Amino acid sequence: MENTFENTIRQLNSLIATSSDSAKSYINSANHVSDISVKTVLMKISAERYSYKDALAALIITMGGKTKEPGGAGNVIHRSWSDIRSVFSDGTDKSAITSCISADESILKIYKEAMGADYLTDNARQLIKSQLDGVEGALNELKDAAGMGNQL
Repeated sequence: MENTFENTIRQLNSLIATSSDSAKSYINSANHVSDISVKTVLMKISAERYSYKDALAALIITMGGKTKEPGGAGNVIHRSWSDIRSVFSDGTDKSAITSCISADESILKIYKEAMGADYLTDNARQLIKSQLDGVEGALNELKDAAGMGNQL
């Protein structure tokens, strides 16, 4: 059976891939909306996700592990962000935000599953919890931008 260290590194690398994919997709989304305030929210969330990726990588290195190149964060995330691309065809900012919300709800599930892992080191659990809180905050911000409050 693999040890706590290897499992923790694997989990952190998976979250790096998720954060990287999310950050890139938020930039893409920002490039397809017309409302400046919505664009600003999307760019802010993208920057946060890049900072999550960097913090996860730094923790892996501090622990003596190796980071892996992002890629293959999971079919759920890929499908969610692919759905965002298809939504731009109707041209509304609200539909783009709604798709971002859907994708982030998938990311939130990934973070919650990671928090449930019994093998995480304390420092990994603390970082993941902080990022999970950030994803929840981003969801609320997106819902507010879409005029949905906490309805979703």
